[in-house]
Amino acid sequence: TEDIYGTGGKLHRICEYMKLLLKWAIIAFSLFAAAWFVPGISVSGNGWVVYAAVAAILSAVNICIRPILKFFSFPLILLSLGLFSLVINAAMLWLTSWIAVNWFEVGFVVKGFIPAFWGSLVVSVVSGILTMILVDDKSKDNPRACLPCIGGIDPATAHLPS
Repeated sequence: TEDIYGTGGKLHRICEYMKLLLKWAIIAFSLFAAAWFVPGISVSGNGWVVYAAVAAILSAVNICIRPILKFFSFPLILLSLGLFSLVINAAMLWLTSWIAVNWFEVGFVVKGFIPAFWGSLVVSVVSGILTMILVDDKSKDNPRACLPCIGGIDPATAHLPS
C-alpha cells in the first residue's frame, strides 16, 4: 500500500533497513572492541562472522530478556540511582556469550562476571559514540532526511520497482 509519501515511502523503508544494518554493524564493532580491550573475553573462529552472529544474539537477548529484568529489578535500579543497570548489561553480555557458545557453537567466550561487566561498559560506550556519529535518527520525523534523499534522490520523484 502507498503511504502519504508515495514512492518516497518505499525509499524511506529502504533507509530504515539501512539504519538497522548500520546499527547491527556498530554492535558487531563494539563487540570487537570489547574483545580487544577486555581480558577475559575471547573469540575463536572466523572473526567478523562471530561478531556479526553475536551482535544478532545480543540484540535478541536485549529485546526479549532485558525488559523483563529491568521490570523486576526496578526497585534496585531506583535505589542505586541507575547503577544497577550496569549489572543488567553485564548479565546480558554474559548470557549472550553462553547462548552463543552452547546453542549456536559460536566462539565468543566471556569468562566470568567481571569481564562481562567491563565488556558491557565498552560495548555501551563504543556503540553509543558510533551511533551518535553515524546514525541519523532525524529521519524518523522527516522521511526526506534519509540517506538516499541526502544523496540527491527526491522521494517524491523517485521511481522504484514494485
